[in-house]
Amino acid sequence: MNPFETTITRKNAKFLTLAWQAQLGQLVFSSSPAVVDGVVYIGDSGGTLWAYPADGCGREFCDTPLWRSSSLAQIAD
Repeated sequence: MNPFETTITRKNAKFLTLAWQAQLGQLVFSSSPAVVDGVVYIGDSGGTLWAYPADGCGREFCDTPLWRSSSLAQIAD
């Protein structure tokens, strides 16, 4: 792992590993996460927007989001 690598290429993609994961309320079909100021935001198919720390929760599975909301606006993945 190279902590200074910032670009994914064909040569380095094979070295990527899963850092952490989380279970959202509904399926995620085509939503891509957005990372802003150290927070990962992703919408699920049920219309909920989830927020998690981008560096994870200190373990492989994040079971508590920073927050989630289904009343912000229309979320469609």
